[in-house]
Amino acid sequence: MTMNRILRTVLMVTLSMALAVGMWAGMPAQRVAADAAEDDVVINEFAINPSTANGKEYVELLVVTPGGVNMQGWTLSDVGTRAGSTGTTEGDVTLPASAAYLSNVPQGTYVVIVFTTPTANTHTLAEDVSLTDGNNRLVLIIGTTTGLVTAGTIDNATNDNLQLYAGTRASGTLIDQVLCGTNTSYIADATWGDNNPSTPEDNVNGGTTLPANSAVRFVPTANTLAGFRDNDAGARFVVEGNTTTPYYGTPGTTNKDVADDSAVTNPTYTTGTVPAGSYIGLTIAGNVNSVGDLSVYKNGLTVVNTGILDLGSYSLSIPDSNGFITNNGTLRQTRDVNGSADVNFFNVGGYGGLTLNASGSDLGSTVVSIKGNQACDINNTAVNRCFDIAPANATGRNATITFYYNSAELNSLDCATMNAWHWSGALPWVQAGTSGTRQCATNPYSLQVTGVTTFSPFALRSGTAGPTSVGSVALSGSASWLPIGMLLLTGFVVLRKRK
Repeated sequence: MTMNRILRTVLMVTLSMALAVGMWAGMPAQRVAADAAEDDVVINEFAINPSTANGKEYVELLVVTPGGVNMQGWTLSDVGTRAGSTGTTEGDVTLPASAAYLSNVPQGTYVVIVFTTPTANTHTLAEDVSLTDGNNRLVLIIGTTTGLVTAGTIDNATNDNLQLYAGTRASGTLIDQVLCGTNTSYIADATWGDNNPSTPEDNVNGGTTLPANSAVRFVPTANTLAGFRDNDAGARFVVEGNTTTPYYGTPGTTNKDVADDSAVTNPTYTTGTVPAGSYIGLTIAGNVNSVGDLSVYKNGLTVVNTGILDLGSYSLSIPDSNGFITNNGTLRQTRDVNGSADVNFFNVGGYGGLTLNASGSDLGSTVVSIKGNQACDINNTAVNRCFDIAPANATGRNATITFYYNSAELNSLDCATMNAWHWSGALPWVQAGTSGTRQCATNPYSLQVTGVTTFSPFALRSGTAGPTSVGSVALSGSASWLPIGMLLLTGFVVLRKRK
């Protein structure tokens, strides 16, 4: 095989891989309460007749479904039948039907509902209806939380049942249920044990009455999504505490004996698609496409060095002030850029990303790729954050670009004399536009460049000379940066200039 044929083969393979990155099929956006399914949220922990010092009874729910769920108007009940009556020892509590904080509860959120029982006890838990305070929990208190409605009196007895419905008890989808001790109030719409109420040995505590002053906690068999969904038998629950040694549990935090809950509080995606919706944390470790808008909270978004997150035309938000983006791989997003307004790409979570202004023109649908914490050229002579900008309308334009980077990516260069350089298909790299404002006081650092007329891979380097060597190259028609190692063959670098 001739060298030319070898080079053509390498080019065809890399082009196929780049095209494959952008191919994905759409999926429905995040589900709402009406179409929530069994075990999207699980009954995770509850306290039974706690001692005076510990406080009120509670039930803790854990959102396990990817992308989170709308919990507005959900009902928690211990009545035990669809049509049964509430009373002094059996009741329903309905979550606020219009509370914004329940409209998109992130996967990995602990939702604690605090009862009024025992009446002699005082509250030891504080109300928390914020999703952005960095603790991945909500605490709703009967009699305190606005919109939390009760019928009868819900409590946790020593031989009790709990059912969770998306909607009303009468007609809502049964999401989860737990039976304790000798209780037989099984509802056939959701799994419990062997689905036979006459065999209470499947119940929590093996069919034996639970002790007072105790807490019951779910301990999954594995740190997987399936493991956290599988709470459908009493054997998955641990009962701890009694009159001699009261135990209250750990409401609003990871259960005791659960060494790792990252499968729901920080799931990892290695291929395919990540569902739309909200996450406490999210890790991307492969080539992954989003199929809708994403919100990521306190555990942040992490893209590892083998990861590519392609948002397509969807958005990313980091609502929690404790949230962040750590990008050691590639972030990609497509947005329309026209007129004189700034259009941001990944400018959330303190990351900065990139801001593009068409300066009165129309760049059209524009794909921006950002590689983080990586060398942009073989000799590693640039800032370790690389950019590729691919507008649909690239000819005759005059854009303003603000590049952002972290001080940890500075690579011993000088922020105060930073310039942008673009790859034109051959050495040397060409300075892009006219460098303007440089922000070097706090992270993220930034460089604004005006008069940019050519679009391609960009790198940042201080001084009057650009990067000294060839770097990662974007193929025509793709915004994918290809690893340097894929382009090296017997000492040659395969390059193709974007047309």
